[in-house]
Amino acid sequence: MERCAICKGQLKRHVKVSEGVKIRGWKCQNCSETFFPSSEMLRWEVLTGRRKSLARRVRVVGHSKVVTLPEKLVKEEKIHDKDLVLFEKIKDGLLLKVIHTEL
Repeated sequence: MERCAICKGQLKRHVKVSEGVKIRGWKCQNCSETFFPSSEMLRWEVLTGRRKSLARRVRVVGHSKVVTLPEKLVKEEKIHDKDLVLFEKIKDGLLLKVIHTEL
């Protein structure tokens, strides 16, 4: 079992509701300090509207990884079926470019 980073006490699974969103983490049984993984905090930021950038979870379809596009982005960028997406590796990650096809 994990130990508290502050007092080395035992950690127990803990769920907190903040702004209507459940956040899963751990709570120390000794000092009551709570710890939440960064993935849970990111999920909370997205669901409460605190994160201005759009985020999506990677999913598996067959042997491929898939990321769905938010409807807001599809409308703003006028993305249609059969458009192409180019992936370019940049210093801080990936850059996606939509190439509109006219078929």
